[in-house]
Amino acid sequence: VQTREEAFERERVRIGDRLDFVFIDGCHSKACAMGDFLAVEPLVVPGGIVVMHDIEDLPGEIQSHCNAPRGVHEALFELGLWHDKRSGWKRLPDWTCDKTKNAFSCGVFERWALNPELAGYEPPID
Repeated sequence: VQTREEAFERERVRIGDRLDFVFIDGCHSKACAMGDFLAVEPLVVPGGIVVMHDIEDLPGEIQSHCNAPRGVHEALFELGLWHDKRSGWKRLPDWTCDKTKNAFSCGVFERWALNPELAGYEPPID
């Protein structure tokens, strides 16, 4: 059995140190959701996207599994992602994920800069 850190390191070696798109749907506790985001954050390139699954209930759909959506929601607040307070990140419109499975919405976050010195970077507009 591998720890999350061991599994992540194995994949990082396999795929490299620069990620354009990350979909996080792992353990749903606050600590796990924060750990998953913090593990990939240094690897996401400017213009890259991180999607966090199970951030909140869809209207009229209440389902709880593995502390979702509460843990993920709390992690996003503490990380400063929920209200665009994390340097170098911008929250985009949420996605509805797994609608046919009575699941939750996904938070979509775009990396704008790798560090505060590059905070003036804006992704290209199509």
